[in-house]
Amino acid sequence: MVGGMGFRDLAHFNDALLAKQAWRLLHNKETLFYKVFKAKFFPNQSLLEAKETSFGSYAWKSILHGRDVILVGACWRVGNGKSIKIWQHQWLPRKHPTKILSPMVDTMEEATVDCLINEETRTWNATMIDGIFAPQEAEEIKNIPLARKDKKDSMYWPWEQDGRYSCKTGYRFLKEDEVGFQVDETQDHEIGLWKKIWALECPNKVKNLIWRACRNSLPSKCNLFRRTIISEQCCDRCKEATEDALHAVWTCNMLDEVWGANTIWSFRSQQSFSSFSELMAWVFDHQRNLVLFAFITWSIWHQRNQVRLQHNHRPLNQISQWALDSFVEFKALTTASLSSRLVRRARWKPPDKETFKINFDGAIFAEDKSSGLGVIIRDNKGLVMASMADRIPQQLQPVEIEALAANRALVFARE
Repeated sequence: MVGGMGFRDLAHFNDALLAKQAWRLLHNKETLFYKVFKAKFFPNQSLLEAKETSFGSYAWKSILHGRDVILVGACWRVGNGKSIKIWQHQWLPRKHPTKILSPMVDTMEEATVDCLINEETRTWNATMIDGIFAPQEAEEIKNIPLARKDKKDSMYWPWEQDGRYSCKTGYRFLKEDEVGFQVDETQDHEIGLWKKIWALECPNKVKNLIWRACRNSLPSKCNLFRRTIISEQCCDRCKEATEDALHAVWTCNMLDEVWGANTIWSFRSQQSFSSFSELMAWVFDHQRNLVLFAFITWSIWHQRNQVRLQHNHRPLNQISQWALDSFVEFKALTTASLSSRLVRRARWKPPDKETFKINFDGAIFAEDKSSGLGVIIRDNKGLVMASMADRIPQQLQPVEIEALAANRALVFARE
């Protein structure tokens, strides 16, 4: 037994037993046990939505305690998606974390997964998903298989091969967590880190790179080697060490002229990190130049890819200045845009019932001499029904972009 006389183990075992009763109520709806508790304590809702009441018995309160164990450890299997809340529930088919980490859309706080599914074709709405979620999570969602017929969502216990809850694995789950039925500290830390990354005031492409590097999902040579895509994992720059995400953008000795160009990064020679996520967590806690750090990281990775593809690229001794110039330019554009918004203060208004509203906008990218436009379609509740973005390889005038965006919006709406 662990911890004195073992009362901690007894508490976990008791919680595991209570969770078993909650699991029975969730899945065995033909039993007398379910019908009695359903009629008395949650007649107009499901067990997952039931709340503790003043007239609830000790047995009912105990079952609610066990239900909380299920809510933390179990995952949802997507059927029709009507019972699964996109940002609140655990439904991604990955080990950890199983919740969506992409920033929540303000108008979709209570949205369920069914709004991401085309009911007629029983397929994922790829355009909508790509417009809402980070690229990696969008791919994970689109790879979830959907039933051809309308089928209810179901919960499964990922710690058992057959997906059914057992006291043995429930106890083991609680024992390993050591926090009962609350989210473990590691997950809290990771979710906190993701939120900080997505809150950075920098372009989405930069935030996406930082997020992927923290999750070790960049196509570094180490990852490509592990997936048997390439036969060696040595860094192309220094020819000495294995190239993982941390090495590619931080520890490689060939990057000394990048990070050494400014004394604010002097901690590079004083601190050591085991992963890029650990480095990023340290930067958030000890550095004020967070956005500049992100810009330099993106610039290093971009230059690395240009070299590998044998495209025109900047030498390493120019990367630091290039990143600084990009940072200053972005900050100036953001400030100008914010000032414009403060003057106009335009707010989105929902359309009438049974109608949709189409919004469109355009942008000019002077550095690339190109233009861009975007279209989004929402219903009267503000839920995104479809969205699209396009890049035009020529720099148009504002009037031309507005006209083209309006035309694309109409074509997209008809499709």
